[in-house]
Amino acid sequence: MEHDYSKLRGKIKEQLGNESKYAELLGLSTASISAKLNGKVPFSLKEMDETIEIFNILPSEIYDYFFKKKVEKSSTLNEA
Repeated sequence: MEHDYSKLRGKIKEQLGNESKYAELLGLSTASISAKLNGKVPFSLKEMDETIEIFNILPSEIYDYFFKKKVEKSSTLNEA
């Protein structure tokens, strides 16, 4: 199951404007950040620590930014 990084994406947009500024702060390429936010490559502990510092994320919020699982959309059956 994939992780849901929507809260992190929102924080990036709100405070930095775009993912390339975030990538620059972490010393990574925009492609690397994109791969991480799309669940293709995991965030390292160092990257998580730096992100927590950049955005002043509270310990109680870390799960929502890095470990929340994506909820799969399920289809509904029309009963007649």
